[in-house]
Order: sequence, then C-alpha cells, then structure tokens
Amino acid sequence: MPYLDFGEELPRSGSKFTRLKESGDKLQFRIIGRVFVEGNHFFLTDGKWDIIPCVRINEQAECEYCARFFEAMRSIPKTEDKDEYRKLRDEVKKTVPGCEPGISYNFPVINRETGEFTVFQATPGIRNKIEAEHTLGTKVMTVDFIAKNTGKKGKDRYLLTRVDSADTKELTAEEVKLVEDYENGKFGEMSSNRLDSSNDEKIEE
Repeated sequence: MPYLDFGEELPRSGSKFTRLKESGDKLQFRIIGRVFVEGNHFFLTDGKWDIIPCVRINEQAECEYCARFFEAMRSIPKTEDKDEYRKLRDEVKKTVPGCEPGISYNFPVINRETGEFTVFQATPGIRNKIEAEHTLGTKVMTVDFIAKNTGKKGKDRYLLTRVDSADTKELTAEEVKLVEDYENGKFGEMSSNRLDSSNDEKIEE
C-alpha cells in the first residue's frame, strides 16, 4: 500500500466503511489519522464487474492496464481547445475500458452524528478539497467537515464544507477515547505511523 504524506493503511477487519453512494447522503466527520490511497481497475464482463487491484497505485509496481491507458492518452491529438480536448479524451478512454484506475482515499474518522469510528472512503475530489483547506492554514484534524452527495454529475457531485468553530461541539469522552485507542494501536497496525493534530504542518499534497 503506498503511503501519502497524509496517509496510512487501515485494516479492513473490524472497521466500518462509509461511502456517500446515494444523492442526499452526507457525513459530518472529524479526521483522526492519515489517509491511504487505494486503486482498482473495473472491467465489465458479461454484465458483471471484475475488480482488479491496481499494482501501480497499491504496490508501486508496473501495471499493464495503466500502461495501456497512458499509451492511449498519449495518442490524443494536440489541441488548444479545452472542449475539443475533453471530447477527444473521452473518445480515447472508450478504446481502453477499465484501464483507467478508480482511486479512493480512505480517511480514519469519527462520525460526529453517531460518535462512532469509521473509515470514510472519499473521492479524489473530496480529498483535494480537504487538502485545499490545509493549504489555507486549516488544522484539518481539529475541525469538523461535512461531505454531501448532491446527486449532480461531474465535479459538482460532492460538496465539502468546514463546520464553523462556533457550531462545532467538543469531542465527547467516548470520542476522545476512540482517538486515544486509535493512537495506541488498538485498531491494528494503522497506528504505527499515526499523525496527531500537533503535526498538521506535515500534511502536504
């Protein structure tokens, strides 16, 4: 598993995963550890999805599917017109279905509505918004965020907003215990390279 500067692997066993699948789904959360990236290739065969882990992203190894995808992308004719480029790009992608990796970013968080630990499987867009907050100076592990599936298409599908400090409730004793358990390794090997709020300055793209 490749570790990001703001990332670390979490065990799947014993962990609850949260995704915002449906329109209107939302999550208010507090990040309590580093994020790890996971890549997969999705191939549709006879009406069923065949999911193959991307070794380039997950193991930093040579991936035949990514190589095929990048080769196809290099064949796109040069153009200064952005709309024309998007059209050409979409046409080329159709020639190598499944070869473009799907990427998810997995954040260990506390669901502030339920007070439970969960692993938030975020899209690259949500992760970029969190990184943008960090770039602006937000201590991203000391504030709450709300993410929502708007049901729209493209970049507007997911919204992320930082909860104002005046509207943010303090962590409960139970939530503080969850953070302590996480930092003490009680969730597994995920804690070996943990990140606390005092190290926010280490979080980079």
